[in-house]
Formats: sequence, C-alpha cells, structure tokens
Amino acid sequence: FRSPQMLYGRSSAIPVWKDTGGNHVRVLSGELGELHAPVEPVEPFDFLDARLETRWTYLAKKRRTVMVYVLSGSVTVAAGNTKTVLQEGEAVGIRIEKSDESLLFSPKGTAHLLLLSGENPNEPVAANGPFIMNTQE
Repeated sequence: FRSPQMLYGRSSAIPVWKDTGGNHVRVLSGELGELHAPVEPVEPFDFLDARLETRWTYLAKKRRTVMVYVLSGSVTVAAGNTKTVLQEGEAVGIRIEKSDESLLFSPKGTAHLLLLSGENPNEPVAANGPFIMNTQE
C-alpha cells in the first residue's frame, strides 16, 4: 500500500510543445515526446492540456487507457478505424492493447481538451455515492 501524495509543480516549469499549425500542449504530468513534466507520479501517468487549431497526433502507449475530455470547442478523435466527434463537456475512453497506437485529433475551429493516459490497474471498481474504491467494504 502506498500513502496518498500531493504533487506540486510551478506553472513556469511546465514544458509546452508547439507546432507550426498553432497547436500547443502543456505537459502537466508524464511526457510528450522528448518533453518531461517536472511532476512525476508513482505510476506512469500522462496528463496533457491541449489547445488545438489544426490536426494533431498523439502516440498512445500500449497497455494504456486514454481519456479525452473536451473543455471547449469540438474535436474528432480517430483511433484505428473508429472516429468519435466530441463536443464541449464530452469525453471518450480508449483502451490501447497490444502495440502503441496513433490517435488523430481534428478540431473544428479551436478546441481545448485534457488528455489523460495511464496504465490499467486491472482492479475492480465499486462506487457508492461520490466515493469510488476497489471494494464495497
């Protein structure tokens, strides 16, 4: 058992990835390409804050689950042969199984989204009101 921990990082230390299309992605936790966040949780976990103007590709690692939540705008997320259109306030979960997979994001105008990617703990989930645990006890 590991004790809970609080992670803190200065906003000035957060690396930002940018491209010529106007996209920029802040790496709040984990990594994006060669960029590494100053905050490293116990388990591998990428937490990205993306503002997209044009198409962007994220390479999701195998044996990870990715969640995308749209803060504003609209974006189409393509994973393999599946495409999902997300509007503000909507989310999608994507499980990456056997090999790394490219996820393609195509915003309609400007889109602001959060991307979370972590290893699946393969633990049961029990919910009771606002509390989520791995057993009912």
